[in-house]
Amino acid sequence: MVQNIIANVRIDITNIFVRLEDSITSMNKGSFALGISLQELSIKNADAKWAIKEFMSDGSDFMRKVASIKGFSITMDWTKKGEPPSLIDT
Repeated sequence: MVQNIIANVRIDITNIFVRLEDSITSMNKGSFALGISLQELSIKNADAKWAIKEFMSDGSDFMRKVASIKGFSITMDWTKKGEPPSLIDT
């Protein structure tokens, strides 16, 4: 039963943005910011032909999962002490 539950786990994560800002550890030389953005992460069940399935109940010894990632980005910004933050036009 536990194996059947694990085999049917599906994960959908959308619209995540994490930003870390640090102006302390650089010994008053400046500050930096690091950001990670993710529009979508999806992990779904798949059959032996890699077709997406809602539920798996074929009793197979193998679990197949298909993962897709959309809109993944990493950003970093560094500002020296006494300078204004940089501006990026989008």
